Order: sequence, then C-alpha cells, then structure tokens
Amino acid sequence: MFLKHKTVLAATVVAGMLPGSLAAQEEWMLGSVGAPGSALAAMGDMVAEAMTEASDGEFTIERQFIGNEQEMVQQVLRGRVQVGATSSQGLGVVVPEQSVLAFPFLWGSQEEMEYVIANHAKPVLAELMAAQGLQLLAVGDAGFYGVFCRFDCHDPASLEGERVRVSPTPPANLFWEVRGANRVQMPISELWPGLEQNLVSAADIPFPFYLTTPAAESAPHFINTNHFHAPWIFFTSQRTWSGLSEEQQQAIIDGLPSQGELFVEIQRELSAARDRFADMGGHFYEVDAEMDAAWRDGVEERLPELLEDMGSGAARLYQAIQDGKAEFAAQQD
Repeated sequence: MFLKHKTVLAATVVAGMLPGSLAAQEEWMLGSVGAPGSALAAMGDMVAEAMTEASDGEFTIERQFIGNEQEMVQQVLRGRVQVGATSSQGLGVVVPEQSVLAFPFLWGSQEEMEYVIANHAKPVLAELMAAQGLQLLAVGDAGFYGVFCRFDCHDPASLEGERVRVSPTPPANLFWEVRGANRVQMPISELWPGLEQNLVSAADIPFPFYLTTPAAESAPHFINTNHFHAPWIFFTSQRTWSGLSEEQQQAIIDGLPSQGELFVEIQRELSAARDRFADMGGHFYEVDAEMDAAWRDGVEERLPELLEDMGSGAARLYQAIQDGKAEFAAQQD
C-alpha cells in the first residue's frame, strides 16, 4: 500500500527557482515508513523540500509510504526510489556494520547520543555506507525503542518462550536471544496483522512510531525500556548522487536541515504521545532500577563477542562512538 504526500513549495519560490515548465522536471521519490502527521513524515518533508529547492528545477521529490524498510533500502540501491529514510535496523540489510548504532543500551543519555553521532559516528557511518554504494545525506532521530506486548510484559521474564518479532540485525537477535524469546523475523509491514492474528505476542519499536500503527490497539502494553536507539538515516544511492552536478551536490549538502533541526521533531512528538496513548486506553510502563537491571541482565557482557563477529568496519564505528562518549564525558566535568 502506498500513501503519497506531494512536497509543495510556496508559489513564489517555485516561480523563482524553476527555469522551465513543471513538466520538464523529474519526479523523485523519498521512501519512508513515516505515517502522515508523524515526526518521521515531518523530517521526510523537510529533507524533500530542501533537496527540491537545491536542485534548481532539476527535480521535485514526493514522499512515499513504503511499509517494508529493508525492501525500501534495496529499492534505493537499485535506483527505483531515489531517496530513502530508515532506521539503523532497516539499513542493516545492506550495511550490517552500522548496526553498531543499534547496540543495546549503547547510550547514557539523549545529549550524549546527539553529540557523538554528530561529531564522531557520522563520518564513519558515511564511509561504511559508501562502501556499499550508498550516499549518506543526513541523520535525524526516530527515538529510543521500547517493548510492546499483547499482555503486561514489564517483567522481561514474562517473555521467555513467547513469539517476538525481531529486527533482522545482530544486535536485535542478541537482545532477544538473551531474553529467551522465540524469535520471529518478519517485515515491519507484516507485524501488525501478525499481532492481530496472535502469530507473535510482542515486538519493539520507538514509542512515537508505535502510536501511529495498529499495534497501539492490538498490543496496548508499552514498556519504556530504551534498549535500542533508532537514528533516522537519510540517504541516496551513489549512482543517483553521481548523476547530479557538483554544484547540485553542494547545494543539497548546504541546504539540508541540520541535525538539530531534524532531532527536535521526535521530541515534539514525544511531548504529547503519552497523553494520547492514555486516551486510547493504553498502558505505559516506566522501568525502575530493578526492572532496568533485569532487562540488561546478560546482554552487555555479550557485546564484545557480537562486535568481533561483525567485522572491522563495525569495530571502527564502535571505537569512534567510544571516543565520542569519552570526549562528551570530559566536557561534563
């Protein structure tokens, strides 16, 4: 199913920037799982408008809903979709090393995460993506993951043996293996009917995204575990990128929203999300120190083994993150 949202610029801007008729423009697509009205959609519109304006009339960009992140990444790589926006989990199908960004319990705070991504992780991420034929454009924030279930699962012991939908990345597989879950891999688009039909009992995604899906009703118990973070990564293929002139490339780079402008969208959405969930009859569980220790139990000691299995690119990104975390900590003293 495809839902489309046309990027519309003010008429005066359009008239000033287009050298020819609209018919002469190429129509590009920006693929995203972001639902209309969500922070993910808002970030997509910001990037689409910036790139449309920077193209100087070469193309317009239309945001298009694509419910399968992994398939969307492949479509961008093949040139069928020109621009993509996805989480680290979605990008892992093509660039598995960058899944380090989704290591469980990686970040100490929102501020630390924002600082390290901007100043240390982003350049290495760009190199890893380039090696697989992708051009990094910008990084936003889709929020921290929580666990949601058809039943009250705030105690991780309650999920042992349960069928849980797991993202197709090594960190996600490790986290749910340690929790003793019966791991089921399926595209995110198949998760919603899977929950309704009781094919799976639980899964994990960020809270704002969760509220835009049928899961908020079929699995109305959300535990605020914050066990993964989902950077929201905008990218194109190097083939598409190389088809632009150097002037167009630079105009796009200069015109893209800053990380700060993108990151604020999810925080705006979070501020009203809990009240909306309560109005829907949902159950939101904070995690106290005892339960946080229970969710972490057995996970972090397995990370060195996981990192070794993921190869040198993953190790380089992980080291950049650790360097950034140390630098951030030193600035707080």
